[in-house]
Amino acid sequence: MSITVDAGTVGQATTERSPRTLRRWRERYAEHGRCGLIDKRFLRPSKRRLPPGQLEQLLRLSRERYTGFNVRHFHQIATREHGVTAAYSFVKQALQAAGFRARGRHRQRREASYYLWRSKFGAMSVSDAKRVKEVETENTRLKKLLAESLLENEVMRIYRSIVEVDVRINYTLSVTYEDSPRRLKQ
Repeated sequence: MSITVDAGTVGQATTERSPRTLRRWRERYAEHGRCGLIDKRFLRPSKRRLPPGQLEQLLRLSRERYTGFNVRHFHQIATREHGVTAAYSFVKQALQAAGFRARGRHRQRREASYYLWRSKFGAMSVSDAKRVKEVETENTRLKKLLAESLLENEVMRIYRSIVEVDVRINYTLSVTYEDSPRRLKQ
């Protein structure tokens, strides 16, 4: 790959980079030549890299002591009891790469769900499918409103029966009180 210092030529590169990145590349190339274009981050190990020997320790523990454990439980025990500092996702990938744990199944669209979709929307145009979705959402909204109104009617019916019983009890008590012998004596 040849890079010229001209900004117009670098800007026309096939990889889409921001103008800031291109400007930095141009400045590094002008100052250091080809060596200035090498990414210097790869010349030193990552801060999150495992200490030497810890990956072997992980694999040995998994193979010898915790064979039947799933990755989550193995990571918890390794962190708690053996002082492992690796992240869960790293432990999972390491165990899968070594063949100690199976990878999750590849999620793909099942044939049955495809045929179900095709039977529902297959012969429709996009606008028809959108209209069907709109009608379904409207239908769901109306069903919720109907359920709420039926619930409200039931609550009101129960409330009326309670109030009616309360009125009868109060009327009976007041009539009984007015006809009581003590009241008649006064």
